[in-house]
This record gives sequence, C-alpha cells and structure tokens, in this order.
Amino acid sequence: MSNPQLDLVLIVEDDEDDWRLLQEALYDSKLTRSIVVHKDGESAVAFLKREGKYKDSQVPNLIILDINLPKVSGFEVLKEIKSDPELRHIPIVMLTVSDREKDIARAYAMGASSYVTKSMEYAKFVDVIANMIHYWKNVARIPSGRAAGVPVLKKRRARVKDSGLNRPPPIPDDKRR
Repeated sequence: MSNPQLDLVLIVEDDEDDWRLLQEALYDSKLTRSIVVHKDGESAVAFLKREGKYKDSQVPNLIILDINLPKVSGFEVLKEIKSDPELRHIPIVMLTVSDREKDIARAYAMGASSYVTKSMEYAKFVDVIANMIHYWKNVARIPSGRAAGVPVLKKRRARVKDSGLNRPPPIPDDKRR
C-alpha cells in the first residue's frame, strides 16, 4: 500500500549538491507536492516552531535531517522536534555521512524514525535516495498533517476523560464508613 502524496517534506541539509539531488529525486518520485529546504538547524527549528518570518509555515509530513549542520546540530534539531507535542509525530530520517555506531544509537534513542548513511560515491548516493523514497512512499505509513498532531491528542484525552478513567478509584467496602 502506498502513501498518498505528502503535502510537505522538509529537508535540513547544508550541502547544496545533496539537497538538490534529494529535492529532484523527491519531485520525480511524486512523493510530495512541496519541499522546503533549510541549510542550518537554527532556521529549521524556527520554521518548525513557526517563529518570526515562518509564523505561517506548514508542518511537514516527513523530515530528512543531516547531523552535521551549521548553527544548531541535527541532534539538537531532533531533540527540539521530539520534545514538542505539536511536532513529535513527524517521522524523521537522519541522512548523514556518519556511520559511527554512537551516532546511530543516539539518533534512535532520541526518536529518529530511520538512519540512512550517505555514500560519498554519487551512484551509491542516488541508490540510497531511491531506496529511501521507495520505503517512505510504498512501505511505511505516514500520518497526514490533518490526522496527526495536537488535535488528535486532544481528542484522545477527551475520550479518556469521558470514559471515567480519570476518576479516582472506588473506595473498597472495608474502608467505607
């Protein structure tokens, strides 16, 4: 089963060749209608939190995030996203040159959805992107922007409250007066 076309994919990548290749491959695959690129972690966080000039920005359905970024690292961006109730549902693919076990373990421990190592060889990098797109388009299920996030969480909380689960437990018969 394939995902419907995503409304927005956010690429956070400082290497222009890499983000241009990603952008072209994503459009060619028809995985998304729109792509936003941020070249540093600081602007990506501002975009996601809708701060300043990004106050009207749209929440992406998928984030492709490099680790080695100027200003704010990819790990710090990941931490910001996963600590925000309005953003934590967004799948995040760490796409980076680092193949260090320490970085892989850290990314997953912090909530990354996937960790993909970039190849320094162009042909292999293209294959990695093609496989990644195939996975996110045809294998994984991604919440739509309309079905994910805070409104869903609020509905769940309301259902729990209405079901009586938030009531104090009954007092046992032997403790009643």
